Amino acid sequence: MTTRRSISRVRVRYAETDKMGVVYYANYFVWFEVGRTDLLRHAGMTYRDIESEGLTLPVIEASCGYRIPARYDDRGTDALARARSLRL
Repeated sequence: MTTRRSISRVRVRYAETDKMGVVYYANYFVWFEVGRTDLLRHAGMTYRDIESEGLTLPVIEASCGYRIPARYDDRGTDALARARSLRL
């Protein structure tokens, strides 16, 4: 098994926060998708390439633990995508 890693830098936008300036919890999953897309690009393919072959990559399960909140205009928030193996 190979391990692939990709780091995507995301800056928190105002629209992604609540009235207190803290990121709304569901937006982390949007960033996970940014990371997954970047991981595919790092591996030399895109969703478009995969879908043109008649394949899809559904998310079967997702979870997230929140430890420190991201806030409006934070820089360098990492959406990290890891895959123990990337089999297509």
